[in-house]
Amino acid sequence: MNKHLPMPVKRRPRACGLTLIELTVSIAIASILLTAVTSAMLIASRAMPNSTSLANQTLDTTHFLDLMLSELRFATHISVRTDKIVQFAIPDRDGDGKPEVIRYEWSGTPGDPLKRTFNGSVTNQIAKLNSFSFTCDVVTVNDTYPGP
Repeated sequence: MNKHLPMPVKRRPRACGLTLIELTVSIAIASILLTAVTSAMLIASRAMPNSTSLANQTLDTTHFLDLMLSELRFATHISVRTDKIVQFAIPDRDGDGKPEVIRYEWSGTPGDPLKRTFNGSVTNQIAKLNSFSFTCDVVTVNDTYPGP
């Protein structure tokens, strides 16, 4: 045996796991990522429209106007027409043989709801209305109406 060669040193096998420094760094990185994700979620939740947002109010108003105009398109008789109230009849929809009576009205007081009455059943179409006025271009047609 050669005296100049060092004797092989037996090393103990290294244990599997993380050192304290590796663990601390990974927890710090995970904390930063978690904070960033939480901030992004918070900002995204505030960007969502709620019931009082202008976009939601515009959509509700557009839906109401579409409903009202589609019903007025089929009106066979307008019985009341003022700047705050319009009441009209449309052909039978529920099969009872009688025309349906629809009424839209607003009190004229800012903040009051716009109401829709369908055969006596009242619903609020727009919860708070600041201004509204019914104006109609009416064409008179001489026709026989087999009213009730």
